[in-house]
Amino acid sequence: MFNRLLTAFVIGLLALGAMAQEDSPELASQTLPVKKDTFHRFDHLREGALKTSTGWWRAEDWALAIYNPNPKRAVKVTWKLISDDPNFVYSDGSKGIWVKEFTLLPDTGATAALYGDPKNPDRPIPVGSHWTGSAEFSGPDPFYVYIQSMGPRVQGRTLSSAMIKTCLLWSGEVPGPWDREVKGFVFPYTNYFHNHPFFLGGWHSRIILENGSDKQVSYNLYHRPYFGKRWRDPDQQIGVWFMRDLAEVNLKPGQKMDLYLEDLYGWQKDFSSVMEGRLIVTPNPPEAYAQTRVRLFVVPNTVTMDSLKEKEKEALSEEAGIVLPVGAEK
Repeated sequence: MFNRLLTAFVIGLLALGAMAQEDSPELASQTLPVKKDTFHRFDHLREGALKTSTGWWRAEDWALAIYNPNPKRAVKVTWKLISDDPNFVYSDGSKGIWVKEFTLLPDTGATAALYGDPKNPDRPIPVGSHWTGSAEFSGPDPFYVYIQSMGPRVQGRTLSSAMIKTCLLWSGEVPGPWDREVKGFVFPYTNYFHNHPFFLGGWHSRIILENGSDKQVSYNLYHRPYFGKRWRDPDQQIGVWFMRDLAEVNLKPGQKMDLYLEDLYGWQKDFSSVMEGRLIVTPNPPEAYAQTRVRLFVVPNTVTMDSLKEKEKEALSEEAGIVLPVGAEK
């Protein structure tokens, strides 16, 4: 039973990792809207783990990226969590409402996770708790917010195995709206977690770019990390930082490019890498944006049986509770 279930699960992950072969990947999470504004609100969010009547744990997760597109001014962003339960106690002891402030430098962003890490006071949802509610973000100048809604909902025999499954199953589309001031499509989140010792294989970012006009268009793809480092050796003692990357792509009328960012920018695939950042796609001439189709997806890396860690093998060998449909309450 162990081998059969584990093999089936790995096949499913391999299918997710092979999404670059498809035009419209079927994603495991809900894509929430992305816009540039001074105020953002997201409702009906869930985070954490809940023990069900069966004795198993149900897990859900989401994280976020915020980006300041202003090239000259910093922006101070206030993040507020509003629990449906006014008596919910956050990691810092506050009840009902939790508040954190970010200061984003020009053309810079930040990412944050929520689920409780006893060593990290900035993660507001305590281990073993289950939060539902809304998130608000506000600031004096417009900025972007991307919510990584990590579905589908899963169950595990233990809290740990349920959370592991939630992370390993995550994939998502990152919307990239046209920004008139930037004169480009702004994607506020990219990801390249690869060969990392604490992840199955991590994730990477796939860009699909199509010129729908009747003329050749030159596109600048400007990537900037929020943070990121890659290591040559498995012990992660000797590493180099991710830096800004710029690529120029010329597409003829009707031509389409479909690449992973590591192939576009030449990031080393044999390194251990951790990176999150943002991508801006600028057409030349600018008016070609109306005939441009561009999409960005974050999907799991292709994995093999050998790449599974022992804790992941244990979590994924369970005989039931692999995936629950979104909306399932039992």
